[in-house]
Amino acid sequence: MSKCKNHIITFLILIGLSYTSNAQINKFQALLFQIDKDLETHAEKFPEERIFLLTDKEEYLAGEIIFISCFLNINGQPSNLSRTLYIETGNEFGKIIDKKMLRVEKGMTLTSFQIPVSFTSGNYTLNAYTLWMKNNLGTIAQKPVVVINKDYLSNPFRFKSISNKASQILIEPESHVWLENVPNNFSVQLLNDKKNPVISEFLILENNKQIFTSKTDSNGLAKIQFSPKKNQLYSIKAQEKVFPISFPSNEGLLLKFNNENKTRLLVTLEKSAAIASNKFLLIAIDKEKICFQAEFDINEGATAASILKTKLPNGVLNFLLFDEELNIVAHHRFYNYKTQNSPLTEAPTANENILYQIDTSINNGVLNVTVLPNQSILNNHTVNYISFIPEIQNQYNIFIPDFSLKSQESIDALLELLPSEYIGKKWHLNDQKLLYGVESGISLKGTVKPYASNSGSSGYQAELVIKGDDSTTTYSVANALPNGEFGITDLSFNKEARIFFQGNNPKNKKEIVKIQLKPSYLDTLNHLSLKPVFQYEKEYVNSLTTDQQKKLEIFNADPKFKELLEVVIKVKKKSALDSLKQEYLSPLFDDGNASVLTPQGNYFSIWQFLRGAVPGLKIEGSLDNPTVYISRYNVNGASNSSGEDVSAMWGDSKGVLFFLNEIEVSKDVISSVNMEDVALVSINREPMPLLGAYNGLIAIFTKKGVALGNSTSKSMAFEKRKGYSPANKVFHLSPDQYKPGQLIHQQLLNGKTIQLQMPKNHLYKVMSAGWNKQNEFVIF
Repeated sequence: MSKCKNHIITFLILIGLSYTSNAQINKFQALLFQIDKDLETHAEKFPEERIFLLTDKEEYLAGEIIFISCFLNINGQPSNLSRTLYIETGNEFGKIIDKKMLRVEKGMTLTSFQIPVSFTSGNYTLNAYTLWMKNNLGTIAQKPVVVINKDYLSNPFRFKSISNKASQILIEPESHVWLENVPNNFSVQLLNDKKNPVISEFLILENNKQIFTSKTDSNGLAKIQFSPKKNQLYSIKAQEKVFPISFPSNEGLLLKFNNENKTRLLVTLEKSAAIASNKFLLIAIDKEKICFQAEFDINEGATAASILKTKLPNGVLNFLLFDEELNIVAHHRFYNYKTQNSPLTEAPTANENILYQIDTSINNGVLNVTVLPNQSILNNHTVNYISFIPEIQNQYNIFIPDFSLKSQESIDALLELLPSEYIGKKWHLNDQKLLYGVESGISLKGTVKPYASNSGSSGYQAELVIKGDDSTTTYSVANALPNGEFGITDLSFNKEARIFFQGNNPKNKKEIVKIQLKPSYLDTLNHLSLKPVFQYEKEYVNSLTTDQQKKLEIFNADPKFKELLEVVIKVKKKSALDSLKQEYLSPLFDDGNASVLTPQGNYFSIWQFLRGAVPGLKIEGSLDNPTVYISRYNVNGASNSSGEDVSAMWGDSKGVLFFLNEIEVSKDVISSVNMEDVALVSINREPMPLLGAYNGLIAIFTKKGVALGNSTSKSMAFEKRKGYSPANKVFHLSPDQYKPGQLIHQQLLNGKTIQLQMPKNHLYKVMSAGWNKQNEFVIF
């Protein structure tokens, strides 16, 4: 009986252990499903756009052109979200120098910035972003560039006075966890008071005794290994200054990543007896999906995982380790690049066209092309690969010579030093607070409100007419929200457009409604959207090539670089009316038959001003809503002074037409114009078939630069807005066209052929990038 009872107890224990194990597996599976669902939902609600920002060089002479390429993507694929991109150029103090609005086509856009010859030598920065990306400033792409001008010749210098004195030390254990009495990997960085990297030797002290020594590299980085103990005091001594070390409190785990193998990533886990969990779940997250998962079972000896790098996506991956209570106990950031078919190492194939950006300034009909012929030359030049890692581009701007193992160690160390927001927490994704919407075109926003009351604006409308410089005209009506705000998106015009707008209450068309467009962020920002960060310092005194030095010498002799002290211009003086006509009237409204008037004196309405001002112009009845007609025509030699409508002769029955800023409007719109806002009035008594004005026209022109939206109701207030910047010409070159000195004949879209000449030497470089056949972003 006793033996039978013992067997039953043993059986029940085994059932319990099996149930516990299955329950734990189910907990991990449920967590995976939850994470997967959260990531998918978050990606749908908050897709994360990234920009790869490329320039043809890092250093420029004043007067040269910065050629800029931007590749807009979501998870490495061309973005189909935003269609509008902004590029800011600013100085090291954060002031905007230039800003461009670019149209994105198939995830790509190009532009250029002509560096003024007045620029002083120093650091400048480029920011690239979409309006959607401003919801998360960490996604804004930033790139530093250096400008050299004539002031460099008289005073050779470093661009900043760099202190090599360490004032701050960052140290972090691998995966933000550590285990006592075993070798742990640590990342260290020495910084000065301006957070620039410091090259220096340093000591690791245990209870003020030296146990380890090392030295930081040119990025101020070092990777070290030592075995810390509990209840001991640790510090770092650099340049006779001692910095205390404080370790994370969740000691007892060691999660190590071995990245020495080119094809595989080895992950190992160790723990102390102080950690109760014996089962752990390791996952890797690539933005919106889980790209790797593995379970560690200490009891069964499953403490390592081998991961094929080619199975992981490119970019920064977040590895999270969960214990049995589903707490995150370790966090490791890893930057993966594929050795096979790597965008950073693979040379283009012979049948693959590559996108190259070419300086289109023609000298004697020949273009001097700057390209990168092959990968071997790339490896001999300084290239900033860190700028292609959006997660850290704003924290660190580090230039690395080539993509060698040493460079990979620097990237690993930089990622390790970033603080973790996961350790000690449960899995959770917070919703973002969205302040900006997606722009698929130019957007206009503003407010419409009753002028004389504080009631809501529900039912009110904003009417806008957009006349682009490319001869396009768009008419849009937007309904206002109860708070008065309205918006119109997906507009399209090049360079500049005149925008006319008026408020309207459809229920009471005579009600005075005030309307105002919000100041455009395109024109009103004085500071960069992202603070410039310059942690890359370079000595230029002996680094210029002979050609660059010759160009610098030009600054002292070429007259175009000298300031004009005095300029005398002799012109024929125009009358005030002629100047106004040239400023406001297009030829259709100033054909020689028009009577052009400027308001003189005080008038309470436009009709009071016009009454009796022009022969043949009849304004009868109430001045609030008069009858207006022109009584004199001269059609085919026949005089008509009776006021008879002669539009039937032209196949039309319209009366006098009314225009506000060259936009046809109704008479009640003209009635509401504030006389203080009127610059010119043009009255044409002759038929104007091109405008449909068979019985003449009256055209009102409001003053430019006046904020009419505050005080007028239906006056079609006027302002100008900038649109998209024109893109530079881009040519496609095949690899067989790389030969130094080779002449290339390139046919343009207009059918003309130009001649391109490749440089005869190899002292040139440019980053070339684009989308491959799988629509993945690649760098050649």
